[in-house]
Amino acid sequence: MAALILDTQGAVIGVLVGVTDLGQPNFLDRITQNRYGQSGGYLLIAPQYRLVVTASDKRRTMETLPAAGVNPSIDLFLEGYEGSAIIINPHGVEVLASDKRIPVVGWIAAATLPTAEAFAPIRAMQQRMWATTMVRTLLAGGVTWQMLRRELSPMLSAWSTTYLPPQPLLVVN
Repeated sequence: MAALILDTQGAVIGVLVGVTDLGQPNFLDRITQNRYGQSGGYLLIAPQYRLVVTASDKRRTMETLPAAGVNPSIDLFLEGYEGSAIIINPHGVEVLASDKRIPVVGWIAAATLPTAEAFAPIRAMQQRMWATTMVRTLLAGGVTWQMLRRELSPMLSAWSTTYLPPQPLLVVN
């Protein structure tokens, strides 16, 4: 990392340079040591270099992101979009990604969570609702069938399989 030292007229009078070995324990570990859900994580991205500076998954540290145009969803975030979207990450996994710019350093802080995990509660609720709907539909159909049989039983008993003229219905009080 480097920062210019300017005088009062804005001329460069020096440079402050620091080096951090991101493979060793460092100040960024406070962010990346945490997990997001069971399998999600955090990333710090330098969009100007299309580079993952560090990540919860240390294998992604200093990973180069795909070139512009390869993954439009990633391009959207690198071009300044802040918010959430479902994207396919460079490893081919569909994830729910949320990004926020860090203006002081020009980086992006991102949280990612595979959609299978993010939407698991909703899918479980959908399955429960489907099962409940099916049981209630079958129950309502059975009750309706029994009611119709009872209500239509006089008419059904009046039908004859012989070819006799129609007979008057029996009136029961």
